[in-house]
This record gives sequence, structure tokens and C-alpha cells, in this order.
Amino acid sequence: MISQTCTSGGAASINFGDYGNYSTGNNAGVQVTLSPYLTASVSSTRRRRCFESTTKLTYSNTGFAPAENAKVYLQLPEQVELLSADKPFTRLPNGTYVFEAGTVAPGQTSVITIQDKVVCGDESIRGLTVCTKAWITPGNQPPTAPPTAVSTVTGKCDASTGYVRFVIRNTGQTDMATGEQFRIYQDGKLTTIENYTLAAGDSIVFRVPAMGRTVRLEADQPDGNGDNTLASATVEACRAGGSPVALSTGFVNIMPADDEEAEVAEECLPIIDSFDPNDKAVFPTGVTAENFTPTNTALQYKIRFQNTGTDVAYRVVVVDTLSEHLDISTLQLGSASHSYTYAVSGKGQPVLTWTFNNIMLPDSTANEPGSHGYIQFSIKPKEGLPEKTAVENFADIFFDYNSPVRTNVTVNRIYDVPREVLAENRISGEEIIMTPTVQAFSPAAGKPGAEVMITGTKFSEDARRNKVYINGVQAEIVEGNATSLKVRVPAGARTGTLSVVTEHAGASSKTTFVVYQPPVVSGFSPAEGVVGAEVILQGSYPAEGELESVKLGGLACEVISAAPEALVLRVPEGASSGNFQVLTRGGIAESAAPYIVWHQPEISGLSKRTDKVGSELIIYGNNFSTVASRNTVKMGQAQAGVLQASATSLKVRVPQGAASGYITVETPGGAAVSAMAFEVIPAPVLASVSPGQGSVGTVVELKGQHFSVLGQQDTVLFNGAKAVVLRAGEASLTVRVPRGAQTGKIQVSGIGGSTHSATDFVVEELTPQQAISVYPNPAAGRFTLDFVKADFDVWQVDIFNNVGTRVFSQPVDQEGSLEVDLSALSASLYHIQVSTSRGKVLKRLQVL
Repeated sequence: MISQTCTSGGAASINFGDYGNYSTGNNAGVQVTLSPYLTASVSSTRRRRCFESTTKLTYSNTGFAPAENAKVYLQLPEQVELLSADKPFTRLPNGTYVFEAGTVAPGQTSVITIQDKVVCGDESIRGLTVCTKAWITPGNQPPTAPPTAVSTVTGKCDASTGYVRFVIRNTGQTDMATGEQFRIYQDGKLTTIENYTLAAGDSIVFRVPAMGRTVRLEADQPDGNGDNTLASATVEACRAGGSPVALSTGFVNIMPADDEEAEVAEECLPIIDSFDPNDKAVFPTGVTAENFTPTNTALQYKIRFQNTGTDVAYRVVVVDTLSEHLDISTLQLGSASHSYTYAVSGKGQPVLTWTFNNIMLPDSTANEPGSHGYIQFSIKPKEGLPEKTAVENFADIFFDYNSPVRTNVTVNRIYDVPREVLAENRISGEEIIMTPTVQAFSPAAGKPGAEVMITGTKFSEDARRNKVYINGVQAEIVEGNATSLKVRVPAGARTGTLSVVTEHAGASSKTTFVVYQPPVVSGFSPAEGVVGAEVILQGSYPAEGELESVKLGGLACEVISAAPEALVLRVPEGASSGNFQVLTRGGIAESAAPYIVWHQPEISGLSKRTDKVGSELIIYGNNFSTVASRNTVKMGQAQAGVLQASATSLKVRVPQGAASGYITVETPGGAAVSAMAFEVIPAPVLASVSPGQGSVGTVVELKGQHFSVLGQQDTVLFNGAKAVVLRAGEASLTVRVPRGAQTGKIQVSGIGGSTHSATDFVVEELTPQQAISVYPNPAAGRFTLDFVKADFDVWQVDIFNNVGTRVFSQPVDQEGSLEVDLSALSASLYHIQVSTSRGKVLKRLQVL
């Protein structure tokens, strides 16, 4: 006997699941990658109009690693409202409730208990089967599983038309490798069998007439989905609003539910007004009155019990003797209303026993909602049973020490009903498949604004109800009908698939529509050049086949190479400055700035033939730069400053160091030489001064170049005081330090300019006594009174004999010296008195 204890709502399994990934190598032992394995189950005590019920949402981790950031989701039927839950939740806009589960440890089982209630006041919902769905994330996708195609099916009633809208969508990561089958049933009768193939992300939309019937669409899963072999959706009681068509119910559970993963669970229960409180239900119930159930389909049993006595039930025991046709190895225990222990016993025919000790189940008169309990489990029939074998099952329920209450007997006949569509039930796929098809379009390429004709099927007759996209950008529809649409390529569209979306569904072309893109010129380098130069035109350009021409100032350029982000061009012969223009099949683009084309400059004449350094000169010609700094003018090795510039003339200043000869003008377009020479009147060059110091009147030798040019006398200044030029030559000047001179630079100025000494000339200051000399002394009678070095005025000269008698007197009205003749006087000692602006100076003279 096997026994186990479970908490309230706990789910358990007799089988040991595969929750790890195992691999072996030639040189290594077994390697195990542990991973979580999440399961979910959901069950409600009942769905009774205007009555409360309890819904248990159970989730477990039966793997070997924790599941982090887990979330549990719950979708209640629209006819059921949530009253409370024992764990906090949030509600999404679509009505889904989300519970944060956090980290679910290996072996952990948790239960969320919810109180809910079926709405009141609407008797039309009586008899409807409503489904509660729960799931937990993250999913159980094995980490090493390869990508696969996965089909999902959704269905919804359109109450405005009475049609059911089904969608089969490939939510996997790859395209379906082969076609699979889908089937549509109405009230359990097969009406359509078709094949489908979907690329990843694509879908097929169906519009199935319901007329109050229960409509089911099921699709076989592509290979690679393990035990998940079927996807399905069932819509019950769909009819147009206000339609008197009767509703058919009771068909939701006759066929297997969507064969989803372990982490997804769903329970569908009918809404009733009264029921047997102690019963047993099986899902699926089976089709036809014979309850035919497909082979290898798990039978999901639910045993419900209620304390309808007059006192609390302290202990409840449920005993289920399984049919001998059930395989005990496939037993899976699901949700339960209360904590229990269970045991498996018996030989040949297993017996399941659930014991609810200390259940404290209140009686229905004291607490009607709390008086209910239930058990869920699933089990598969044995393999190889004879066709139509009946699997019967019931349970006995013991309340304390009372006699057992036996439930009803469930019956399933194991049989795969042949998939045959009877003529009276047939619905053609052409009638219900609403997904449009794009068969062709013409032309295959075009630029924004061009018109394209699309042909296909299932377009909306009203052209306005279609939407067309070119690689996701919506296009304007010019005209159209159910099989053709004329559209205009939108601005901003890119090469890609062409999609048509109707009010029902959408489809894309198998091939791409090529959108000729207008070029974009973002810049070019270099910014200027000569004819024949290469230019890189940056931007965005189409394939070479779409490029028609590139022009500069109206002249076609040779395209040396073309890439999506750059064109390499050659400046054409005869080109002038202007903007680049790129013409492609997608349009025209022009550069924002002009490209400057340089041509060989020419010099046609000069405004004058000769002038000095610093003078202005106009050079006439062609192809000069209008930007002064872009012209280089040289006179010999000296560069002239350009004062003004135009394409035909340059005003320049003759620079220092300019040499006579031919003038050159250089621009980015080349260089030109004047046909006539320009004579530069040179400025003097002062190389040396000797001596470098002296008093006023000192004779100084200046050596250098370009003195006395054109025979003109140079001017020599000692720190601003003009000197007397004693001798002048082309390479030397002899000058006397002038009166008033002070220490400073010597300046030599000629008609060609001026120059300065490299260092200061030091002017020595003399006393009046030093500045005036007499020679010869003694003298024979004639002598010279020299005051050349006097930096002051000499007014009067008086000579006295040794007894004080004046023998000579003469005013001085000249500079330099005075010649005196005393030869008529007798030899003696004479006294000379010189009156100056700085006082009297006395000198002695011996006359022989």
C-alpha cells in the first residue's frame, strides 16, 4: 500500500517526473543540469448562479532547482466575480489576476484560496459551461531544447454577427517544417478537416457561423512539442445579439481540453441552480450518447461532497475503487479543498482512499459555502483495450461514522471516433477562412509615390476597410475590391514584405517589394579641387543599379565607385563651382554646400612696374580666389600680403625682403608667373655701426646695403636727431653724431624705406671743458677753436693777453669750429674765454 499526506489543495503524483537534463561523455561521468519543473492545477467547488464558491489554485515545483520570480495567473469566467483571496494580487486590464509567488523551492507546494461568486439576475447563463484557467511562469521549457514551432488556438464570439472568430497562431521561434491538421466541430459534430502551415509569428483567422451552437477548433501541434500534441479552443452559446436562436449547451466537456503544459491548468464547469451535493464528474465526458472518449486520453475525475447534515463533520473519508481498465501508473493527484492523507491499496483493482481528519466541515444550514469539499485526480486508461471498452467509476463518501454516500457512476467508452465529415455537417474551408492571401504585386519595385497593384484573395470589398503596409509603413489605398488593391508607396517605406490587413486578419507577401529610396547627400570631401580630382560624396545611396547620374554644376561626373554610404567621383572637364546633384530611381538629392572647382590662375598685367617696399600694387588676371587668404603672392622669396581679392584682380603690399623680378601667384588651382618683371625699390639695410658709442660730433661709419638708391641722399637719425652725412656710398655712410642726439637706435631712411641699427648707439655726455678744444697748442699764431662735440650753443670768443688786455673778440654764428689768426701778436701766453649756453669756458694758448 502506498500512502501520502497532502496539504489543502495539494497536488501529488505517483510517478517520478523527469526534472533534470542528463548527458554523458566518452571521458566523463553522467552530468546533470538541475532545473525547476512547475505544475499548476485549479478547481472550484461549484458554479451555482448567485452562490459563492471556493476556488483553489495549487502550484508546485517538482524539479530539483528553485524557480525564481515566479508568478501565478488566474482567469475567471466573465460570469464569475472574485470576492477575496488569501494572498495579495493585482488585476491586469484584460481581467487577469496576478499573484507574486517569488521563489518556489524544489518540493514546495503552495495553495491560493479564492472566494468567488456567479453573478445574479441573468437566467440566460443557466446551463452554460464556464472555464477557469490558471498558469504559472516561468515555463518549463528545457534549457537545451531546440527552437520549435508552437501552435496556439484562441476563440471568441462576435455577438454582433453570431460568428466565432478563431485564430491559429505559430507562437514558436521557427517556421512549421510540414503541414499539420486542424478540425472544426459544431455541437460535437465534425464539420471541417483541413491542413495548415504557418511561419513563425503568422496566423490563420476563421469566421465560423455558430447560431447558438458550441463550436470547437482543434489543431495538431507541430513536431517537437513533446506531450503537448493538441491545441484547441471552444466557444459556447454564440449567437447574434437579440437573435431568437436557441442555445445548445453541454458540449464543452465532451472532448479533451487543450493539451497544454504542466504549468497550465483549466477547469470547465456548468452553471447550475441546484445539484446533487455528493457527485462524481469526469472530463472529457465523451461524444455521442455512448460517451466515446479517445484512446490515451487522461480522464480527469472530480469528486464533490457536502455536509448536508445538522452538525459539523469531523472526519470525511472518500473511497474510490478504480475500474480495472485504468492504469494506476498514470495516476496524478490534483487540487483538493482540504488537507488530507491518501492511500492506494487493493490488488488488480486499485482502491484510492482520501482521509480528511479534523476537517471540521460545517453543515450546510450553518455555513452553506463552507460545507463543500472536493478532490481532483486524473488517470489514463490502459493501452490496448478493446474498442468501446466502458470505463465506469464511482466513489463512496463517509461522513464521520455514518453510512457511505455513493456518487453517480461515470462512464467513458474508449474509442477513437473516425474523423469523417458528413455531408449535412460540412463547412468548406474557403467559407470560413478569413485570412487574406497576397498572390502577386506589380511592379516589383518603385519609389515613394509610385502606384502598386496587389492581387490576392479575401480582401475586403470596401477598399477603405483594408490596410496595406510596406515593411510596416502604411500605404494609401487608391482603389480596390476583394481580389485587387491599388496602393501608393508611402514616404519613409523601406524594402520589405507587403502586408494586407482586413477587418478579419492579415497576410504578407512571400517576396519583398523593393522600395527605391531617395538618395541623401550628407557631405563631401575634400571641399574643393581641380578638374580631374576625386571627390568622396558621403550620404545614403541605393544599390548601383538604381543610381542614374551624378552631376556637378550641370555636368555629369564619372562615378569611380559606389557604396551604400559613399560615392567616389571625378570632377569633370569644364566644371565650375556648384552643388552636387545625385539622381537615382528613388529621387533626386543635392548637396547643401557648393563644391569649389579651382582653375589655373593667370596674370595679365601689373598696375605699375616699380615701387618700394610697403607700397600697394594691383595684379590683374583670371581665376584668382575671391578669398584673399587663399591666394599666395611672392616677390622673390618674400610673400606679399593680399589686401583685396576678386577673381580678376589682387591688391597686394610689397613686402620687406621683396626682390625685383617676376611675381608669382599661387591658388589651390595652381600657380601663375607674371610676364613682366616688377622693380622693387629696396630699403636700406644697416649691417654695422662703428664705433658703437661716442659723443656729439663723433664721426660714425655705417655699413650695409642699398644706401643712396637712385642717387638719393639717405637720412640718418640718431634716436630722432638728424645727423650730417659726411660721405655716402652704396654700401657705407659716414656721419657725425648730431647735437641733441641721445642714446638709442640709428635709423637710415631712403626712398625704398628705412632700417634701424640692431643695437642702441650710446651717446657719451661731455662737459663744456671737454667738448671745446684748441689746436694746435702751442701755435705759431694760427689755431682752431674746435667745438664740434659741443652739445650746446657757442656765442662769443674773447682772447686776453697775460695782463688782461682783450686782444681778440668775435661772436660765433656757426657750428663746428672757429679759425683764429694771432700771428700779429707777440709770443706770449694768452687766455681764451668762450661764452656758451652752459657758461664760460676758459682755455690757455701759448703763441710762439
